[in-house]
Amino acid sequence: MLSKVSMQFYNSTATGTLYIYQGTGINGTLLTSQSFSITAVGDLMIDFPLENPVNVNNGSVYTMAFIASSGTLWEALGPNNSYTRGEAYFGNAPASVSNTTGAMLFKTFV
Repeated sequence: MLSKVSMQFYNSTATGTLYIYQGTGINGTLLTSQSFSITAVGDLMIDFPLENPVNVNNGSVYTMAFIASSGTLWEALGPNNSYTRGEAYFGNAPASVSNTTGAMLFKTFV
């Protein structure tokens, strides 16, 4: 059961919706969604306990999308893409621009 996700943001203030999908990208089955509000000064790892925990399977692929309705989100990127099955998308809409060379800093809690 996925009970919490964390994402590292940089100098961000925003509100919006966190979506978690099954599969790669935003065209899979929506598993859960919830509102978020963040303020990050500098680099800050922020926890998002899931209001509706999600059943997940080891080895399966999932997508989490933070879509801001106001403010600006800057995700912190690591120096290399050590998570080879991941893709990062950024912009003003889901799947605006793809980045497979950097690694977003995130955690999952199962």
